[in-house]
Amino acid sequence: MAITSKAGILKVLTSFNPWRKTGTVNPQMAKTYRRLAFHEAMKRLAQTDLRRTVILTGTRRVGKTTIQHQMIQAILLRKKLTKPLHGLVIIKTHYSA
Repeated sequence: MAITSKAGILKVLTSFNPWRKTGTVNPQMAKTYRRLAFHEAMKRLAQTDLRRTVILTGTRRVGKTTIQHQMIQAILLRKKLTKPLHGLVIIKTHYSA
């Protein structure tokens, strides 16, 4: 599928990011417990003196995707309650042979 139009781009973004349409993250993906890395990453996103990008790195199966979904859920909730919190969350996995 060629992504050449705004509608095409939005279709792809929505398919990979269903919360763009629903406004919420699947509760199974954003578990209720919060790790230290979640709190540290949110603290950095909340800093207003710089526009932040948070990159989560680590080995496989340590919780990077769970933290990502928790952060997205927190950002969506904040948008509903107060002013938006802008940021980008990127996940990088380290593979070891």
